[in-house]
Amino acid sequence: MTVATTPQRPDAAATVHFADVTVTEEITGFQRKDRRTGEVIGEEPLDLPETTLRTKALYFTVPPAVERDLRAEHSDWEFNGGIHAAEHGMISLFPFMLLCDRGDIGGLSIPHHPHTERATVFIYDGYPGGVGLTEAGFDIVEELMTRTARLIDDCDCADGCPACVQSPQCGNGNEPLSKPPAVTLLEELTATGETANQSDSISPQD
Repeated sequence: MTVATTPQRPDAAATVHFADVTVTEEITGFQRKDRRTGEVIGEEPLDLPETTLRTKALYFTVPPAVERDLRAEHSDWEFNGGIHAAEHGMISLFPFMLLCDRGDIGGLSIPHHPHTERATVFIYDGYPGGVGLTEAGFDIVEELMTRTARLIDDCDCADGCPACVQSPQCGNGNEPLSKPPAVTLLEELTATGETANQSDSISPQD
């Protein structure tokens, strides 16, 4: 994921950006699953060329203090699963809040991105040049984050399910996913959690 330079506010604990991005994707294989049970019964490698998509995205970083607290409480796998679950959960609400198809939106969560030098979540339009979906999401990002936290927290599943954070489009087979750090992260970013404070509120930047 290559990101065009966007303004940053260094004093903001959590900043949300809207930017031009280039998404590079390579399919390296696929899984064979039992049609009845969904159990993986094999994996097959593929050798295909990369594809590139230039589009629009909203993205946000995990503030250092929040990342430090999350890593102190959770394993690296759980932290990575938390940002991944937050990404999936936010994308799942786009059809309900912006009247689009889930397949119109793509995403990426990464523990360290070279552009931001932090753990970062990207949500992007799945069409060349963008079609205004993530721009609309950027305009309501605080509500989107708040509703995503409630969606994940209120779901009765233990480890994530199609009703909350599992995605049929995930290129990583929905691994890793972890609900508790996802909820904590989103609550901290929107200052809605029990331990959140005003300095953790989000700050959208054009």
